[in-house]
Amino acid sequence: LKKTYNAIETYWSQSRVHWNNNHGTNIMGDVAKIVWDGYISEKGNKALKPFCNKGWEYYEKIQQIFPFG
Repeated sequence: LKKTYNAIETYWSQSRVHWNNNHGTNIMGDVAKIVWDGYISEKGNKALKPFCNKGWEYYEKIQQIFPFG
């Protein structure tokens, strides 16, 4: 759980990216998909793969338990 949470927080801390609990990263369009696929292919980013267009139901609960990092 902590690995997934940290992956989301790391992704979200970048500029020009989006995250919400309903749609995850909300990747739409061919260019965004290419950028997303490149990000996911990098070492350590595979934990985000399931969240291309869906949120993580545990995010808010885990956010209360774990500080980022």
